[in-house]
Order: sequence, then C-alpha cells, then structure tokens
Amino acid sequence: MKNYTVGIIVTSGHNEKIFALADNFHIWVIKTPDYQTIADEFWKFNKETSLNKGITTFNFSPDDSAEKVCLEILNTIDEHHYGWNEVITIGVELSNAIKKGLKSIGFSNFQEIDDGFKGHK
Repeated sequence: MKNYTVGIIVTSGHNEKIFALADNFHIWVIKTPDYQTIADEFWKFNKETSLNKGITTFNFSPDDSAEKVCLEILNTIDEHHYGWNEVITIGVELSNAIKKGLKSIGFSNFQEIDDGFKGHK
C-alpha cells in the first residue's frame, strides 16, 4: 500500500524544511508569523488545493507544550485526511501520551527521527 503521509510541525525554527516537505506531502504547521509567510508564499506558487501536498496553518497557544499542541491537532488532521497512514512529526518527542493519541486513530508503529518521529498504521 502506498503511503498517504501527513506532516506536523509543532515548534518554530524549522522554516527551511517547510517548502521541501510541502512539495512531497501535506503538512500542518503552527500558525506563527514566519510559518504563515511561508505558507502564503507556497500557495502563491501552488494554486491547486490538494490533500497530498500543501501547508495548513493552525492556531495554538504559545504557552502550551509541543506535546499538548500535537495531541490537540491529531483528531482535526484525522478528520481532514481520511486514509492517512503515515505521520512525520517535527518539533516534539514521541511521548507515551502522543503514542496513545496516535494509537486511538489507528497508528501502531513508531520510529524516532531527527527533531521528532514517524508513525505508521
């Protein structure tokens, strides 16, 4: 089965990764001024809306931990990306709480990567 990948970036400082990731799969990023500018630039050159590539920004509380931000956006992503079977998450470590949240929506295999983790159904 082909991977239907969605990315999640829950901390700032990953500007250089966003365009490259968004060209390969859809990513959800916290709504910061820098990330919003990057998303606007991306959509200026990529007019077609797609669930397979692109950037969605989402609101978050800067006082929340990266773990909490990640957990709070999972169900929304699951509603928008029916059939996704791979997640690449940047800016947060794979905690037991995040594993539990991902398992509740069907993920079962996890692998740590630089700056985050991958999960597969």
